[in-house]
Amino acid sequence: SLLGPLPLGKMGHALGGCQGSRKLVKGTVALVVPSTAESDGKPGLDQDGMISTVKAMRTAGFDYHVISPTGGNLCSALPQSHTSEKDMQTYKIEKLLSSTTALSEVKTAWYAAVFLIGGTTAIGDFKNNKELRELVGRHYDQNLVILGVCEGVIGLLQVVDSQNKPIVKGRKIVVQLSPGNEDSKVKDHLEALLKQKGASIVDEKDWTTDRAVITGRNFPSSEVMSLIHAGIKDYKNAKAGAGATL
Repeated sequence: SLLGPLPLGKMGHALGGCQGSRKLVKGTVALVVPSTAESDGKPGLDQDGMISTVKAMRTAGFDYHVISPTGGNLCSALPQSHTSEKDMQTYKIEKLLSSTTALSEVKTAWYAAVFLIGGTTAIGDFKNNKELRELVGRHYDQNLVILGVCEGVIGLLQVVDSQNKPIVKGRKIVVQLSPGNEDSKVKDHLEALLKQKGASIVDEKDWTTDRAVITGRNFPSSEVMSLIHAGIKDYKNAKAGAGATL
């Protein structure tokens, strides 16, 4: 189905093939989501952003791999109800989040792009996560696309490049909050943290791109897909002769 999770057997094979290599997980985008639930037990991610991102990936021919800091079922705290009683969005989110992979399990995996999905709990889950920092950092160093959706931009904060410089330094960043999270203090806090690392906060309604880093929300999928394909091409060219495959 359009929003069905990637079969475990397929992902297991792909990840196993990455051990000790720089082989991309073929045609697959990493979707990193916060693990922590909201106080009412609902998943703490931006549900609208997650669903629209998955649809865009599927339309463009990409698979997706849903990853979270802890891994596992992120919907276990939701009240259980019969499928027919659920609204369609809840049903889709439960399918997407029923079996996420922990960041610790993808230490050697390479993806076509890394998407950091925001939400109310993303700041706490992403801000100082070492494994997320390493995942983003190694893809950034290869010019593969990094996309921060809403509060997901916090996942860029601690990442440094091969010269140990913060990747947000001197870079245009859009800080947007996910629907339902309209606390201006949260937005101000995010912007202050990024500015401390040298980011240039730009006041765009939706999104901006600065080389291979895209931030904001409501992304035009055609442009994002073009950037992802360009990143893959550069990666393949750079690794030609070194065993890189797509």
